[in-house]
Amino acid sequence: MPKIAKSDQVAIKSFSRLEQIMEFFPARNLRASYLFLKPKENLGVHKTTGQREVLGVLQGIAWAVVDNEVYKLKKDEMIYIPKGKVCNVYNRNKLNLKLIYIISKL
Repeated sequence: MPKIAKSDQVAIKSFSRLEQIMEFFPARNLRASYLFLKPKENLGVHKTTGQREVLGVLQGIAWAVVDNEVYKLKKDEMIYIPKGKVCNVYNRNKLNLKLIYIISKL
């Protein structure tokens, strides 16, 4: 898998094992969280100031908005968000959305 450079742009990739997220996002000082969004909920608008993020969809469909660009992510897809981006994740579906959320301080 390609390594992510600090200056890279938003990238989307499929995964079949959680370990592949870590391979996609080689970094130090990682923090991870499991997120559960009910229908019509969203993560909240935030800016990736001083950090990089990866979101992996474990169940459902996520709509990621990064600097006004919309990305539709299905189960077993992940998105890399570089530092300095304004982003949010939405669940616009009738089913619950489950995500893994990993951030790295630069």
